[in-house]
Amino acid sequence: MKLSNTEEQKNIVNALTLQLGQIEDRLNRLTDAYIDRLIEKDLFEQRKSALLVERTDVEQRLAEWKGGKRNPADELLCFLERADSAYLAYKLGLPEEKRDLLDSVTSNRLVSGKTPEIMLASPFNEVANRFECTSGGPRRSIPRTWHALIKRLLTIVPGTPFGAPVPTITT
Repeated sequence: MKLSNTEEQKNIVNALTLQLGQIEDRLNRLTDAYIDRLIEKDLFEQRKSALLVERTDVEQRLAEWKGGKRNPADELLCFLERADSAYLAYKLGLPEEKRDLLDSVTSNRLVSGKTPEIMLASPFNEVANRFECTSGGPRRSIPRTWHALIKRLLTIVPGTPFGAPVPTITT
């Protein structure tokens, strides 16, 4: 994956450029809606500020990817290291660190009666449920499923744009 880095980087830059264009289009439509008096000024200001923050974030990520400061293999490696050390980080962490870890690893936290229900965030959920077996028996195909898992993770790992083209994986 590290060998074919330039092609993946081009794909991610293209995806981020497309995402930036979509944000600009949304800003233009929002401005048109305000000019046509379809929305109130307060709502316009809230949505405009949210879109401007999103645009700044995408522009920053685009500059990092264009400058070669990031690459998909390193992003995936960092995510997998964090997923691997999450349990130990929770056990050894201070209460504030535990809260931050739970905020970043989980998506929905509910309480039903006295039973807490906690769901993992998307990339962590993919890793946790990677080898679920409904029949209960051992599976011989687990080593062959790593390629599929890595392809899925590359589309949802934080730092890479959602829906970015998936790099080819060679062993």
